[in-house]
Amino acid sequence: MNPRDWRIAEKLTLADMAAHVGLSGKNPASTYLRWETGKSRCPLVVVHVVERISEGRVTLADWIALAPGAGDEP
Repeated sequence: MNPRDWRIAEKLTLADMAAHVGLSGKNPASTYLRWETGKSRCPLVVVHVVERISEGRVTLADWIALAPGAGDEP
């Protein structure tokens, strides 16, 4: 399941997710948004945390699918 779709289905905000994965700083929600939209690569440790809290509904494959060009053929 797409990370954004899962987050919205669970009624969680970007700030909620940032807190769940242990982000802090000036605007952690923006960092999580960049990962969720594929603008930045999500760290593997965060992928595992999200997979755990989503009870396996969001997987590594879902994050990989967000990467630019993920659906392109070679």
